[in-house]
Amino acid sequence: MSQMETVAVLLAYLSHNVQPNIYIQDQVATVLANMAARPDTRDLLLHCELVHVLLYLLAASPDSARELAMMAATQRVQQKAAIAIARLSGEPSVVSGILSGSGLERLVELSVCKKARLESDSTLVAVITAVRRISSQQDISPLLASLGAPELLNPCLINSFQLFATKHESFV
Repeated sequence: MSQMETVAVLLAYLSHNVQPNIYIQDQVATVLANMAARPDTRDLLLHCELVHVLLYLLAASPDSARELAMMAATQRVQQKAAIAIARLSGEPSVVSGILSGSGLERLVELSVCKKARLESDSTLVAVITAVRRISSQQDISPLLASLGAPELLNPCLINSFQLFATKHESFV
């Protein structure tokens, strides 16, 4: 994919298509999250206009038709967008783009609002990870305090998770 410059085509499709199908968004989010994991393909992603597409994917929400398959696809899109953001947050340009594009606000919304993340604890884990990775590059604690979610930077990750999780279980 990196040799054939497929990423640019995928990003252009999402940027120029009025309302891409959620299943297509799911596939693109998967590709971006996987490419963000590898150093050689991560560099390729950083040369693309990527932040606005990640913010678009992070904003995914289901249509009024509450089909189970569409809701599951939406959960995956949100989760994979957060994973890609976390993996790319070592780059200052990505962090500044996320912060200036209201990405932190959406990440906080997905963490504190169970309905926004469609009650997915997997998405919650990805979101908390993204927030923590962003905070390692820039001090966002005042922003999190103003958004009412300073607990996301709680030193104990398990405590942050348990505070916002849909199922309160004991981890032994």
